[in-house]
Amino acid sequence: MRRISLILGVIFIGFFTSCSKKDNAADPSIIVSPDSLKVTADGEESILDVRMNGSKWVVTSDQSWCTLIIQSSILTYVQVMVTSDANTTKNERIAKLTFVMDAKTTVNVTVVQEGQKILYPDYSSRIAPDASGMGSNIGRAL
Repeated sequence: MRRISLILGVIFIGFFTSCSKKDNAADPSIIVSPDSLKVTADGEESILDVRMNGSKWVVTSDQSWCTLIIQSSILTYVQVMVTSDANTTKNERIAKLTFVMDAKTTVNVTVVQEGQKILYPDYSSRIAPDASGMGSNIGRAL
């Protein structure tokens, strides 16, 4: 009888220690793919896949030339269209998209837009004469 009580006691202790409270819920996460975009100077539309296991996400762009068709969602999977306006300068420009889920989990996506490729030099300004005294006829009627 003592042996049965000992075995039951071990099982009882094992049962309560193995049934300790555990957090089986997945950690909140938001995944945006791809994590960066490279777009042409002419402007274009790109797609981002957004997956989350929270209750809601919102997104903002820090540049006015880079806009999003959807700014928030409660769905666990959404495709978001990113639209970039044409870049009329020769300089590359960068926008940061910030996705925030449940007001705490943040993911950033970088959008890099190339500048215009200049094929020909700018001849609109007059060139001063050099030491030889030869000037430029550019911009003057012949």
